[in-house]
Amino acid sequence: EYDYGEALDLSTFTALKVYDNGDKEEFNIAYCFMSEFDPETLGDQVITFSLLGKTYDVTITVNDYVVGYVLDTTGAVKTEFYQYEEITLEGVVLKYVMASGARQDVDFAYVVKTTGTTLKPTTGVTQIGVQAYKDEEAIGSKAGLGITVVANPVTDVQINTGDIDTVFLEGRDAFNCDGIELTIITEFSDPFVVTVGDPAVSISAKYFNK
Repeated sequence: EYDYGEALDLSTFTALKVYDNGDKEEFNIAYCFMSEFDPETLGDQVITFSLLGKTYDVTITVNDYVVGYVLDTTGAVKTEFYQYEEITLEGVVLKYVMASGARQDVDFAYVVKTTGTTLKPTTGVTQIGVQAYKDEEAIGSKAGLGITVVANPVTDVQINTGDIDTVFLEGRDAFNCDGIELTIITEFSDPFVVTVGDPAVSISAKYFNK
């Protein structure tokens, strides 16, 4: 048996001439003609040695082996999150990297965590780091995962008119909503209060749809 990419070592073979009377004589196998052997073809290969019309077949097995680990983020991974929503990493899987370049699922338990990155209030596309851990010890290299942060969905808007004017004289007073406080309740963050008319606050139209 050989590892992937390992050259055939003829020094491990012993070639014998066997005479009709049963005598045996060792000789250099390099004198034989040998069929092609590909160290990058996995599985069994039959190698044929021939000399003076005589042939002998040897089955050689080429095995793949692990050279490292990689976090695979190409599967069914959730990549869109709301502001303040907890990051979930289902679908990010740890795989063996084989000498042949193939990837195989690992055969041990592990967890995948973000590497200190939390979602910020700002929306847009960002890159977070993810790392696999086995028994609390980091394994393999850190990987990047591109995610999109979208606006935190508003679930309710509560209006507090406070001490603002609610009586207006027809034809003289212009109505305005300055001073009205809105308590914005969202799905993934604590409620927060904004004041209508405050020049430092931008109120999205979707709040008023509530």
